[in-house]
Amino acid sequence: MVELAIALQEQGVIVDATGQRAGYAPLLRLLCDAFGMRVDNIYVKKTFVLDRSDSASFLRKLLAAFDRTVEKHLK
Repeated sequence: MVELAIALQEQGVIVDATGQRAGYAPLLRLLCDAFGMRVDNIYVKKTFVLDRSDSASFLRKLLAAFDRTVEKHLK
C-alpha cells in the first residue's frame, strides 16, 4: 500500500479539490480506508521503501500484470 501511495503521489495522477497533486499521507490514508487496512508510522515506512535497493518490486509486478492483461485483450 505504501509503494502504491508513493507511486500515485509521485506521478501526480490524483489531485485534490484545488487541483494540486495529492499528498502522500492523504493518499495512503484513502487507500487504507478503501482496503480496510491500517499503516502506522507512514513516513518511516515510506523511507524504508525508498531506501530498499528494489523499492518498486510491487509496482513492477503490477505493471507486468497490467501489460499481460492488455496483450491478452488485444489478441
